[in-house]
Amino acid sequence: SAPAVHDRLAPLLRAGLTAGLAAATLLLGACSSTNDRDNSLGLTKDEYLGLYLENAVRYVDLGDIDRAIGQATKALEIDPENERFLLIFGRCHLLRGEKDSIQMAIDVFEGMEEKDDFRVQMSWGAAVERKGVIYDETADALREGRRSTDAADPIARADELHAEAEAFWRDAKTKFKRSIELRSGEPEPINGLVRTTALLGEFEESIGWANELIDAVRASQSLVNQQMDAIDLSAARESKLFRDRRSNRELEISARLHIATLERRLGRLAKSSEQFDAISSLDPEFVEAYSLNAQVLYELGEFRKAKESINRFIQMKARTVKYDDPNVMKAYDLSERCDQALRSGRG
Repeated sequence: SAPAVHDRLAPLLRAGLTAGLAAATLLLGACSSTNDRDNSLGLTKDEYLGLYLENAVRYVDLGDIDRAIGQATKALEIDPENERFLLIFGRCHLLRGEKDSIQMAIDVFEGMEEKDDFRVQMSWGAAVERKGVIYDETADALREGRRSTDAADPIARADELHAEAEAFWRDAKTKFKRSIELRSGEPEPINGLVRTTALLGEFEESIGWANELIDAVRASQSLVNQQMDAIDLSAARESKLFRDRRSNRELEISARLHIATLERRLGRLAKSSEQFDAISSLDPEFVEAYSLNAQVLYELGEFRKAKESINRFIQMKARTVKYDDPNVMKAYDLSERCDQALRSGRG
C-alpha cells in the first residue's frame, strides 16, 4: 500500500530542520550581558552563556540533540528569557519528534516574547505541523484497529482527530507564511508550506511552493559556491561549506521527489518523469530515481526508455543486494513487461 502523505514528507522535514537549525540559532541576536560572576570557574554569566552557546551549536552540528538541549537548559537557568537559547531549546525538542517533545517546543514558542521573528514563526509552524501529524497518525491507527479508544464510535473519533489535525496544519501554514513575510527567500518556511499544503490536499499549491523551494535552495547553493572560492578559507569553514552544499543538494532532491509524486498523482506523467531525470542529474547514484522513473515511463508507453531506466536500477542495485531481493525481482518483472510491449510493436 502507498505510504501516508506525512510519511512521504518526512525527508523534507528532516532535511529542512537539520540544515537550518544551527544557522537559525546563530542568527538570533546576542546573548544577554551581565557583570555578575559565578564563583565556581570565575566566569561572568555572560561568559557562561557564550560557552553554552558554543557547545550547543557544536552538538547540533554533531547531531547530538540531547546534549544541545542540556546546554540550552543550563543557559536558561542563568537567563530564563534569553531568546537565542529558547529558540535552540524549542528547535531541538522539535527535532526529537516525540509527542511530549513536540508539545514542549510549542509551549516554548508560544511563551516567547519576540514572536514576530521569522525564525520563531517557522519553528513554531513546524512544531504545530508535527502535532497535526501525530493526531492524524492516531486517527489512522483507530480506523485500522491498531489502537484502542474509550470512545463509543472509534471511526467518529478518528474523524474528529483528523479534523483537529487539519486545523493544526492550517495554523502551521499561517505561521510559515508569516515567516516568509518577515524574511523572504528562506528555504525552511517555504519547505514548511510545501509540506502543509500537501497534507491539506492542496497539491497544486504544494507543487508551486516546491518550485519556490528549489529556487531558494539554488540561490543558497550559489552563495556557498562563491564562498568556497575564497583563497583564505579555513579548514573548518571549508568543511562547513561542504556540509551546506550537501544539505542543499539533498533538500533539492527531496523537493523534486515531492513534485514528481504529486505530478504522477495528478496524472501528469511526463512532468513527473522530468523531475526524476533532474534528480538523476543532481545525483547519478540515487538509485531509486531510476526505478520510479521507469514505472512512470511505462505508464506513459515509453517502453524503451522505461527498460533503460529499470535496467540501470537493476545494475546499480546488484552492487549491494542479492539477485533475489524483492525490489530487484519486481524490477526484472517490469523489464520483461517492457520487452513484451516492444516485441508487440508498442513504444
